[in-house]
Amino acid sequence: MPREYIYVDNVGEAVDTIIRYLESTAHKAVYFEGWNGLGASAVLRAIAEKPPPSLTKKFDKIIHIDCSRWKSRRDIQRAIVDELKLLGHVAAHFDRQDEEDDFSGVEQASRAEILDAKRDIYQTVRDVSCMLVIFHNGSDNMVDMADLGILHFDCRLLWTFRGRFRLDKEIQKKVDSSHLFVDASHSSTYYNELVEEEAGEITLECMYLLSLNYYGGSIMDYSWATHASNYWVCDGIVGDKDSQAAWDVARILHQEIRLEDYSSSTLPEFGDQLSIPPRRWILFLGLYSCMDQENLAVQKEGAVAIEIFQRLWVLDVFQTDWELSFPEEIQEQVATDIREVHIRKGRIWRNSLAWRQLQNLNKLRVIEPTGSWETGKKDELTDMIKLELLHLSGNNSIQVLPSLCGATRLKTLVLDGCVGLEHVGPEGIPPSLESFSLDGGAGKDGKNPAKLSRITLVDCAKLVDFTLLGSLPNLEELDLSRTTVKTINLKMVVQVEKLGRIFVMGCQQLRAIIWPENGMQQLRLLCIDTIDKSLVLTGSREFCWSTTPFKLNLYLSCSINDDGKNCNSEKMDPHFYSTGHVESALVARRSFIHKTYSTYNDVSVNHIVTKNNDSGVLQFEPQGIHVEMGQELVDINVLDSQGIRAIIFVINKVQSFHMCNNSSITTVIPERMLSSGDKISWDALKWCHVQSCPMLKTVFSINYDIYCFQELETIWVADLLMASSIWSRGRIYVGRDTDSFAKLRAIHLYRCPRLTFVLPLSWFCTLSSLETLHIIECSDLRQVFPVEARFLNGIANEHPNGMLEFPMLKDLCLYHLSSLRQICEANIFAPKLETVRLRGCWSLKRLPATNRSQHDALRVVVDCEKDWWDSLEWDGLDFGHHPSLFAPSHSSYYKKQMLRGAVLR
Repeated sequence: MPREYIYVDNVGEAVDTIIRYLESTAHKAVYFEGWNGLGASAVLRAIAEKPPPSLTKKFDKIIHIDCSRWKSRRDIQRAIVDELKLLGHVAAHFDRQDEEDDFSGVEQASRAEILDAKRDIYQTVRDVSCMLVIFHNGSDNMVDMADLGILHFDCRLLWTFRGRFRLDKEIQKKVDSSHLFVDASHSSTYYNELVEEEAGEITLECMYLLSLNYYGGSIMDYSWATHASNYWVCDGIVGDKDSQAAWDVARILHQEIRLEDYSSSTLPEFGDQLSIPPRRWILFLGLYSCMDQENLAVQKEGAVAIEIFQRLWVLDVFQTDWELSFPEEIQEQVATDIREVHIRKGRIWRNSLAWRQLQNLNKLRVIEPTGSWETGKKDELTDMIKLELLHLSGNNSIQVLPSLCGATRLKTLVLDGCVGLEHVGPEGIPPSLESFSLDGGAGKDGKNPAKLSRITLVDCAKLVDFTLLGSLPNLEELDLSRTTVKTINLKMVVQVEKLGRIFVMGCQQLRAIIWPENGMQQLRLLCIDTIDKSLVLTGSREFCWSTTPFKLNLYLSCSINDDGKNCNSEKMDPHFYSTGHVESALVARRSFIHKTYSTYNDVSVNHIVTKNNDSGVLQFEPQGIHVEMGQELVDINVLDSQGIRAIIFVINKVQSFHMCNNSSITTVIPERMLSSGDKISWDALKWCHVQSCPMLKTVFSINYDIYCFQELETIWVADLLMASSIWSRGRIYVGRDTDSFAKLRAIHLYRCPRLTFVLPLSWFCTLSSLETLHIIECSDLRQVFPVEARFLNGIANEHPNGMLEFPMLKDLCLYHLSSLRQICEANIFAPKLETVRLRGCWSLKRLPATNRSQHDALRVVVDCEKDWWDSLEWDGLDFGHHPSLFAPSHSSYYKKQMLRGAVLR
């Protein structure tokens, strides 16, 4: 790459020099390295914030993109949209795709640019004659602006990898060879001035951090990632040392600066420029690989300890075993001052200074201690009301987590390697928790396996970051209910053969559960409720469990006004996927596995009956994946593609469906969902029961241009006062479909007064398995099975005698259907018909044709009114449609006798 060395002593001089390169047309892209990585970001920012007239005259548009704090390529594109001040519909592209990626479990760093946004950016900048892009690249790779939408032929680029104290020398090797590389590292420059420019919030005294690294970095690990902000405050660099605000500012500033690239050889020596009073850093005590001199006099040791701890704020112990012994009278004062304790592979006080006395502690790290954690009364941390971070990694002997109920500010809890813990929560976990991590380790050869059996973080309403890794062979239950986690990633859990119960009730932000690659064959219970836009998918298109009984409790709240308490029994009747007898969600954890084999198994309902206990009611038998909709559920109000996709995903896996006593729902699946890319087919549904839903207009909105209801065997519907159909009309299938409704054996319909038809035959085939058709008190019913016109002509021309065969139909029961004119719009041939029971169907003029070779003993029994029988129309014996093939039976008192004249008294 072409490299230009410039000799400038400060940011201002560098700005003037870089501007000359931008005014030239020799290079379209200029990379600025700064002074060994320092100062580059400050130069770019100075040009962007106050561009000289020469640049504003040359460039029609100057945009400044600061992505030094790297998130993803999509974040760059979002920053471009913000700089160009594009309209809201462009920002909506990002919101929509972010939701999609949240839903699919895509990591933030892996989120790429969006094609629609790229198109909008290009359309915005294409009319600009000349533009300048100033870009701070915080990633580890080159970024091509053309990929983001800036395809302008006359676009100039000024950029850097540097910023936020990023000093890694290797990164410069990734600069494109065609870019002009401008380097000021050969200049004679005072680095304290560059640091002041790089981070204006830090004063000249921040050079202490750099000099400390220079003098000791080769022999000591200062753990910048942990202690940078502590150094700044303890040394008086940031704010008033006695102020909590100073610690807050330092922590926030620390988050904005990259310190991982520091090494003792990165910068030249400049520590001799410092003039610091002695004992300046005694507030921070670090003990690294120290030996305790046991021969010191006890009095001398105690005096030294008193002098140190009277002013100590931060204690960091590494590879040091030190027994501190303090007089009882000073313990209270020590506890008042100490803010942070960090112990790694070492030991500090064990007997004389109890943990409970450190009431001012903000951070506590006890990592791989050389002495076992003494839990005492399990209340060591109860009074740490200011504790924000607790890191106990490597404490393999701790069996019970100390109570944290008093640590009302606790945000981060890390328990990696705590293999001796038997359970986490629910007692003692504060609701303020935001981040939780537990790594069970590799679990090789079964040595020292994690004993943890239960993790319960219920009601940690601020919990966003949940990490579970490693081998947890004894884990049986995971409960994250009513937290704000977005993604539950179980992919890295290598051994959880006992995990049988997962609860994520009330997780309003939940977008994805990412399962292990080999599935979770042992899982027995998964309880989810999706509230408003909280939606869940598995990690693949299929469920992960295929060999063991399984119970899935999915509580779906579809109301946009839902208050999130839909798991209370007083709020809703049984909803999605309940096990045992039908019961409320509060007792949904009662595990009852159906004895019959099924991929999933749940509800066992003894009897479903109508209010009048109709004799025709069958026992309802919920299948493996069972859906229930209760009385408080209203219409599904999901508009985004992720929501629709989730609902369709569940629907197409449902094996049995039950909805009753719902006075508000108008349709199970809105018609707008039928136009989505994912097809609603209900292809796993076997049983369906719908009752007492007075506002329901149709049970199934469906299109017939796909295979649908391939497994459906029984449907039972009653008391739908507004329903005009059971299955809606939809797009038809032009070919022969022998799979849809191929297993439908029984249809039971009761008291649906406005029903006009049941199922439109929208494909060129028949109901090949239908055995039972019972319809009672549906006064507006005109046809049971209307036939699409194009298929009606085909039936007349291609089927024997122009009749549609129902080969398995045996039992026909039609009561009080005053408007019924046809069972099917095409004439029916039912060779196995055995019984017909009719009452009050005075508009019906035809019975199905049957097998004409039947002798008297096998004639179809017809129980009906004699007047109705006498008015029937017949096609003749040759068509199997003749009175001699039926055995009519009439009630002896089938019709009230009418008086023929007046009776005078």
